[in-house]
Amino acid sequence: MDVTQLTSEQYQAFEKSLRLTHEHDHVESLLANTQTLLEGVEELLAIQVPCLHDKPGLDFFAEYKLSITGFMADGIQMGKKEGTMRPYRALLLHLTNFENFEPGRLKIEAYTAPMHQEFLRYLISMRDYHPNYISGICKNLTAYFNWCIRQGYKLHKEHAKISQKYIEPPRCVLTMDEVIQIMSVNVSKYNEYIRSLSVENRLGVPSWKTVERSRDSFAFACFTRLRYCDLFRLAENHILAGKEYDIIILHPTKAVTTRSIKIKKVVIPITEIPQTIREKYKGKHSTILPVPAATYRYL
Repeated sequence: MDVTQLTSEQYQAFEKSLRLTHEHDHVESLLANTQTLLEGVEELLAIQVPCLHDKPGLDFFAEYKLSITGFMADGIQMGKKEGTMRPYRALLLHLTNFENFEPGRLKIEAYTAPMHQEFLRYLISMRDYHPNYISGICKNLTAYFNWCIRQGYKLHKEHAKISQKYIEPPRCVLTMDEVIQIMSVNVSKYNEYIRSLSVENRLGVPSWKTVERSRDSFAFACFTRLRYCDLFRLAENHILAGKEYDIIILHPTKAVTTRSIKIKKVVIPITEIPQTIREKYKGKHSTILPVPAATYRYL
């Protein structure tokens, strides 16, 4: 129960019910803590917060750079992950590049439909982004403007109506033969492939050790259906011994959000092929597999 939302009559009823159902000392301690909480809320509400958004003609980017920090801090404080908030930095970059064509035109209070259409044309024609990526940008822009409204920023009376249109992409699925073909790549075949390349084309080609780790990690993911972020952190403490197969039990990274009512977990048997890969690297690393980092660059 949120006692800060109770009226005086409701609080008196709440206090009476406590006294009827609990021991005296316990009730007095609980009510004292509740009173402290209420006093803290009253003090917080009494603080005068200066408004920084009353002046007309605020520069979009000066305010965006200032407010995006607060916007992201609010999101992280609410339990959102850094990865969730990261696209807003990318949004700032897109808007900054768009602004460079005609400096000074973008204002928080002047983002109307024509301005938004110009921004979309820039993303489509100048940047050649996929429609779904642009849809994501529009979604983030909407979330940002909603936050601006809550913070007291004044928007144009004809502020742009920002919509998101998602196109369902075609699903490409590997067959078992294709997966086996990937798994059959070995050091002999790889060296033969390297020898077939010209000297110039060999520059930047990864070593066999890197390719082998990538191949094994990909094959393990194919047979366990784990995402990269979960495969990257998979360790022995996520695995329990079973009668026929060992079992992976873990909470997927994407299942833990601020909106999760119940945190989900997955239970996956480690069948013969992924078990062979697991045994290959067992005891050599802190995780099950030496999964290459997503930002890995070949040297």
